Amino acid sequence: MFILIEELKAHAYKKSIIDPPKEFLNNTRRTVEVFTEKNARPNHLLTKGLNYEYKDGIYISDLAKKNTSSENERPRIEREYENKLIVAKALKNHLNEPVKVLPEIKPSNREYDYHFDGNPHYGKVPDLKVGENFWEVESYEGKYKKSKLWHMIKEGSKQADFIALKLNEFVPINNIKKQLNLLSNDKFNQMPLSIIIINKDGEVIYTYKKERK
Repeated sequence: MFILIEELKAHAYKKSIIDPPKEFLNNTRRTVEVFTEKNARPNHLLTKGLNYEYKDGIYISDLAKKNTSSENERPRIEREYENKLIVAKALKNHLNEPVKVLPEIKPSNREYDYHFDGNPHYGKVPDLKVGENFWEVESYEGKYKKSKLWHMIKEGSKQADFIALKLNEFVPINNIKKQLNLLSNDKFNQMPLSIIIINKDGEVIYTYKKERK
């Protein structure tokens, strides 16, 4: 049952409801779901997923870190999460736009549209939202290889039109610039609109922008 919040408050004295919990509000914040029977509300309405913490100039979802029960996977997940935070701060400083570190949720999740509305790649779960644009974070490990860079761009562009490439080790930037230009000149049809490269110290060192025709 959906009713206007104003109506809900007007009848608060009858229902013993002062203010509806924020988890019950829809995206417009004008209506609210009300479950009149005891224990009739879905449990997932009271779970995490809608909250963001403001820290160091960025907004971080309470579900931004992947969940795992595997001890072997935890170090990798921690690295991925830390890289996302480093990239988020770098993009915030470089682009001067509000940055959100988005939740790791499935497209079937009830809150998917709340977080990913406007993503041209509907059903995908990119890592960040910078201003109105969605970004995927790719972490470059190990020595430089052309095939590795190609694969990262290919996979990243499936998630979003903007990619942030985080270098976790020293990689000659001239090699990456050359490879990006070659991919672009070869009409590689999966080049994103923009690629920003961030070094292991969290500094933006190169920006690629796709030529618009």
